Formats: sequence, structure tokens, C-alpha cells
Amino acid sequence: MKVRLPLLVIGFLLAVLFSACTTPPQKIKLPNADFPIPDMVLPGVVIFQASPQEVSNPVPASKIASLVIRGQARLENPANLTIEFYASAQDPAELGCQPVPDTEALLVCDPNTSGIEKVGKVEFKNSAGPEPLLLKGNILARAANKGAIYFGISISGVPQKNHIYLENMEAIVMLRLGF
Repeated sequence: MKVRLPLLVIGFLLAVLFSACTTPPQKIKLPNADFPIPDMVLPGVVIFQASPQEVSNPVPASKIASLVIRGQARLENPANLTIEFYASAQDPAELGCQPVPDTEALLVCDPNTSGIEKVGKVEFKNSAGPEPLLLKGNILARAANKGAIYFGISISGVPQKNHIYLENMEAIVMLRLGF
């Protein structure tokens, strides 16, 4: 009987350790994306798309341990601005963000709103780029496990009519092993 208890404890500890383990990183190529930079962007606010980026999750829910997105960002026209990227696992409208007048596609949020997280930034110094882009944060994995990520941006500098292109994008995913 004395031998069984330590084996049971060791078995339990191994099960706990195994369930906390992750797979080696998997890289998934993402399609290029582009979107206009709204010319009505105000400093100090985050503009979210009202519709989420759907996540096609080939693994059971809650299996993504971490998610990092990297690639390059470039502008259509050279500019001197910083673009901060935000993410949410919840609909920003449910978090109290307000619709942008004359459009139902965009919502305005305070950057300190609970439920949104700054996940990266890119700086353009009188250039059009390309500049390296890295998006990371706890909320990305949580949102991916829910099946949708809401993305937003905040711009500082001289907003002007412009277009941002996200290219050579890839997601680096680590999955949780175990149960």
C-alpha cells in the first residue's frame, strides 16, 4: 500500500505537468490585408471595426495557449505617424464603445476600456515603410479560442487620408497539450 500512494501522487503530478505543456510553435500564413486610415481619427481614442476577424480554429476550443502575429506594415503615402493596434475578445459595442457618426462599420473606444488590450504598434517616420509589425498579448489567444478577434487602431501624428497594407503576415500558434 505504501508503494501505491507515491505512484498515485507521481501520476497525478505528471498529468498536471502534461496538461500545462504546449506544442512547438506552428506557423500559419495569413492573407495580406489592407484598409483605409480614417481621416477623422482623433488622438487618444481607439477605432474598432464593428465586425470581428473570424478565426477558423481547427483545434478544440480553449486549446490555443499563445498567439503572436507578425509581418510588415506599409502605407500608400509617406507619413509621420504611429499606429497602435488593439484587440478584444468581446464585441466593443458591448464594452461601451460608441458608433462613429455616419458609419455602422466603426466604433470609438477609450484606450483604457476594460476588455481591450494594446497588442502592438508600428511607427512611420516620414516614410511609407515597410516597417516590421508584431502583435502579441494575452487577449489574442483568448479571442482566438472564442472564434473571433476584434481589432482596433489608435493613430498619433498627422492623420491624413492614407491606406495601410499588412503584408507577409503569419500567425505563430502554440497549442496546449493535455485535457
